[in-house]
Amino acid sequence: MHPLIYLIISMLDLYSLVLICWIILNWMIRFNMLNIYNEFVSSVIRTLNQLTHPPLRIISRYIPPFNGLDLSVMILLIAVHFVKYTIIYYFR
Repeated sequence: MHPLIYLIISMLDLYSLVLICWIILNWMIRFNMLNIYNEFVSSVIRTLNQLTHPPLRIISRYIPPFNGLDLSVMILLIAVHFVKYTIIYYFR
């Protein structure tokens, strides 16, 4: 496999991991398992929000929450994996 393709696939995997970490941390904050006033937790959440919020905002603009359930994260994860497997299929 070409090194550039491998780098792109690795970056997509890393972004998927960032999205999953963002989901888990948001759940832990909503269930009061984490204190958002903790400096470390606050900085991690701020960093993850900066990485995930721009694409999620674009998706949420076109697909609003359904009965209070925000589907933008799931759609973004599916899109990331779709791009990843498309690259693997065509460039392997």
